[in-house]
Amino acid sequence: MLDRAADGSLTFNVGGSTDQIAAIMGAFTICLALMARERYDIGQYCESSHLTASMWFLQCAGQMSYYQGTKISQERAAASRQTTANPIFNAYKCKDGEWLALVNPVQRHWAPVCAALEIPDSLRDDPRFKDPGSRAKNARECVKMLDEYFARYTLNEMVSRLEGKDIN
Repeated sequence: MLDRAADGSLTFNVGGSTDQIAAIMGAFTICLALMARERYDIGQYCESSHLTASMWFLQCAGQMSYYQGTKISQERAAASRQTTANPIFNAYKCKDGEWLALVNPVQRHWAPVCAALEIPDSLRDDPRFKDPGSRAKNARECVKMLDEYFARYTLNEMVSRLEGKDIN
């Protein structure tokens, strides 16, 4: 899920829940076979491809649902940690040189992350960062700001600060 960028920083690659979607596709295959048995009294040969299901999910469903939610393509979102579509879904280097990755935080996590980092309310509520769309448009500035705040704490300090705040 994490890759090392050319500058040595960590970045998220585009990934997904491929094992789950393959299992769901397999379950659909079985359900359709059972339906054919009930309706037409005939047996079916069932086959489900993990690779095909995963490719469909990653290339079609995953990108479409991401785009619907953010209006930003995953290619742009995964371009770099500085231009990510969701600056809090990112990896940050702590004071001790260790990296902390926040995985899939959403709007409700913005305030708790800011509080844990002791970011002033004036920055938290700044029009450039107030909502996901604003943060996406101002990703470079937002990531730069977050980099500065994460660099003030060690990894263990950050884990303690984020603990109990429903942040992954």
